[in-house]
Amino acid sequence: MKDIKIDSNTKFGENIFCLVLDKKGKILEFYPEKIADQKIFKQVRKMVLSDDYNKWQPANFYVVKVGYIFKFKLIIDKSFENYHLKNEWAMPNDSNFGEFKNM
Repeated sequence: MKDIKIDSNTKFGENIFCLVLDKKGKILEFYPEKIADQKIFKQVRKMVLSDDYNKWQPANFYVVKVGYIFKFKLIIDKSFENYHLKNEWAMPNDSNFGEFKNM
């Protein structure tokens, strides 16, 4: 979050981003699935595609390297009460929902 700049004109809301990786871990595409503020998308895109963060590994499916789509949310708001914080893309045991539940 330290690399994301938020100002008084930033629109609050949920941003969902998708990163498409091939079986070698190379980024094929980065796109928004849902966007609250275009400026936030541009900042995240620049960060994700930068050399500092571009160190992705391919997914493994029964020891076979496969491409995948990695989705993540970035919520910018003063309150999280109106958002679904459970990671619906993860397996039940992989969710970090408990970390947010008691905030």
